[in-house]
Amino acid sequence: MPQWGTAAAEQVAKDKPDTGGFTARSGKTGEQQMGTVIVRMRELAEAPSRVWIAVSGIIGPATQHHIRQRLHHHAAAGTSAFYLDLREPRCTEGMTREDIRAVFDACPDADLHLIGAPDDILDVFRNDPRFTVHPSLESAWNIWSQGE
Repeated sequence: MPQWGTAAAEQVAKDKPDTGGFTARSGKTGEQQMGTVIVRMRELAEAPSRVWIAVSGIIGPATQHHIRQRLHHHAAAGTSAFYLDLREPRCTEGMTREDIRAVFDACPDADLHLIGAPDDILDVFRNDPRFTVHPSLESAWNIWSQGE
């Protein structure tokens, strides 16, 4: 199987059409203005039982249900390995370890590859054998391209 490397992964991201995102509204009552919190999940590559998803935006109370739902949908359809590009999202203040874990527990039997995840997410899963941490696109793409 060819070793395409990071450039190929980035080209796949450019070539594959945007398959959707989620918008959730959150805000505080009183005199503070309600804002919009957005999380976007783009499917960049699919293969039998695997999917590569780029996540951007905010992971927080207003969006965690949508992320969970999307992951659960894929798991129910037979996806057993998720490659999650987490270089862009950030967690809102107040997200606890349990909140973060709940987002990814939608697919308890799946292998999850976390790519470039921020420390607040990595700290929750460092010792969980279901999670493989990739510091870069290249390391994740090498595994993906081998079909593992």
